Amino acid sequence: MAAAAPEAVVLLEVGNFFINILVDLVQCYHGLMNREKFIIILLLVFSAFAIYYLDYWGGDIKAGMWAVGEKEFSEPKNVVWRGEIISTMAGGSCMGMYGEFDNYHWAVVCLPDTNSNELWKFEGVVTVTGKWLGITCAYKNTIFGECVPDVSIENIRQ
Repeated sequence: MAAAAPEAVVLLEVGNFFINILVDLVQCYHGLMNREKFIIILLLVFSAFAIYYLDYWGGDIKAGMWAVGEKEFSEPKNVVWRGEIISTMAGGSCMGMYGEFDNYHWAVVCLPDTNSNELWKFEGVVTVTGKWLGITCAYKNTIFGECVPDVSIENIRQ
């Protein structure tokens, strides 16, 4: 007899758990609850199951509920982007750029060392080689006004 896949075992255990809860709810309904309370509790149980199920099969869905537009790539993408510096962040380890970046007009590029202030020496147009990590909305309420690509700088030149 072949062993069941781990996902099937987990799904079976979760299903049995919720069946037991439903049986208990029906028993409570007949003894203690009115119809409205039973329906509300039933909806709460199914909502909890839906959140768990979505989180188990697609971990990014739960995060997406809180940060619409945010996205982290499973593997960073190599990029070489050329653009104009429009801002250097206060610490000097990140800056905002304007240009054409894979269907985006703005991007935030940061050095891996957040204590570095090397980016203050750059101005005008630069070429950044790095890893595109995803889309960030952390600066949406600043100069960008939207979610932008987040790039970790490996090399930058004037």
